Amino acid sequence: MFIKRTSFFLVLAAVSISSATRADEFLKALGTITLGERHITISASNVVDGLVPTISITDGHHEDSETITSWHWKSKAWFAYVEEQANVTKVWLFDGKDQLRVILRSQKIWDDSDDSKDLAECPAQVRKALPLEVREDYFGHGS
Repeated sequence: MFIKRTSFFLVLAAVSISSATRADEFLKALGTITLGERHITISASNVVDGLVPTISITDGHHEDSETITSWHWKSKAWFAYVEEQANVTKVWLFDGKDQLRVILRSQKIWDDSDDSKDLAECPAQVRKALPLEVREDYFGHGS
């Protein structure tokens, strides 16, 4: 069985907007990724202890979004990585210090996870982008 896998890596800053349409293109600001007919937007709101990320997905004329209010980006070194697999969109979020999560969206259902089982599926590009200490905390030495 062939599964098409498309990925985008975003390094996000808090003010300007950029966009990408290819899997190997980096974003260095909050912005929108275009995957065929889908548009995935990463935005953030300022709060006292960091930024609260929001992920919006637009399919044609339908928009769906999720704000991760229980978790904040804590430094300017945070990033997001968007990955498409079959009918699931995964957004990998790093807070810029020491926390990694994955937000999954399948058939308009959102799931926010920092469960080790979900994080074990972390793509090599995300692991490589994490600071060594964080990578070892999540995935062990030699990861």
